[in-house]
Amino acid sequence: MRKLILTGMLVLGMITFAAKITTNNTTWKKLWDAETDRYSSLWMDENETYKFLIYDNDKHIWKLYQVYENKENTGGEIVETDKVNLYGSYVIHPSGKKGIYYINNYVDSKGKKYKRLYFGFDEKLKTVVITDKDGNIIKKLDRVMGN
Repeated sequence: MRKLILTGMLVLGMITFAAKITTNNTTWKKLWDAETDRYSSLWMDENETYKFLIYDNDKHIWKLYQVYENKENTGGEIVETDKVNLYGSYVIHPSGKKGIYYINNYVDSKGKKYKRLYFGFDEKLKTVVITDKDGNIIKKLDRVMGN
């Protein structure tokens, strides 16, 4: 019984004190990078599991373009290829929570599938973060300039 209570307290503490995304009115348009003429440049984590660009089109539909290195681990609608990479396109949806967005049926560069991938721009960290549906930060992504 004592172990059950301690485990419950530990889980409650993890939920209560998990790092939450800090957002305000930042939109992807505010992340325009004039140097590369793109929204938000290229974002990725240290393992290159998440490696993507964010754009809008003429209809103002925001899309995330995941970079894939081979055809076996691709997802989304394959829209473009170059000599090295394939690009899978996903439509970005607002989650209903301020500053958090999601895409459906995401496949990361390692081939792992997600029913929904939640993410947003964290004002305190000044970077894009992967979150859960409640806004708890799971992974911080870095901006890769010049791509």
